[in-house]
Amino acid sequence: MSSIPALTHWINTILITAVPTLSSWTARRLTDWLVSILLMQSITTRLVAWGCALGLSTAAHAASHERRLRRTYRDAQLQWSLYRVVLATTLHLAPNDPVTVIIDETTHTDRWTLLTAALWYHGRAIPLAWMLHLGNTRRATALWMIPPPSSIACGRSSPPTTPVVVVADRAFGCPAFTDQVAAYGWGWVVRVQGHTRIQLRGHTETMIRTLVTRGHHVVRWGHAFKKVGWRSVTVVATWQVACAEPLLLVSNRGGTAWLWAAIGD
Repeated sequence: MSSIPALTHWINTILITAVPTLSSWTARRLTDWLVSILLMQSITTRLVAWGCALGLSTAAHAASHERRLRRTYRDAQLQWSLYRVVLATTLHLAPNDPVTVIIDETTHTDRWTLLTAALWYHGRAIPLAWMLHLGNTRRATALWMIPPPSSIACGRSSPPTTPVVVVADRAFGCPAFTDQVAAYGWGWVVRVQGHTRIQLRGHTETMIRTLVTRGHHVVRWGHAFKKVGWRSVTVVATWQVACAEPLLLVSNRGGTAWLWAAIGD
């Protein structure tokens, strides 16, 4: 079986396994849509239709596939609940390797703020959960502190025995976020501000940005987040010569493999 038919068969099998009530016609159309997105590396309807025409064993032209795609978008069976079930089924079929979840808050001009939890997979981010809010709005509480935060909701999609590591940028570099993640037994790696106070083992406290100079990196163990009570952390500070500022990370993970990977990236 060649690669495209094999991929098509695998995706269709997952859909039918995850949602037995899904009609065979809807499952097939959804399968064709997903395969074409992978082929064309685009979600533009016209390009995806060309992918259908090129990759599928059918005599239909791209225009016909485009009309089918538009009918697929209007299919009442294709709801968020379907995506969630299919995602959970796929993760259960995957090897029980550690899962890296990326937390990101993105704004669209001043109109929207999107908080996303995504699965890192071979350089891509597969959405697990998201929250959309109006932008340019004063809030007393950060989006990710509103229960249930999307960073925690994503855990429902993964098998309970799968190790999870949550990675987030500086907006999330505080115990208000990391304590929620740790409460689920997950690891976390967050970027922090340069003025974050660090207490190293056997040393007095200092700001994390003082630990490294351009062209160097350090790995230390100690405590962070003085204002809200010290938390035991591993500290990574690396400053590549070509960068304007250092990369400053803290984590609740032990060991060194992830540390050297972070430094290498």
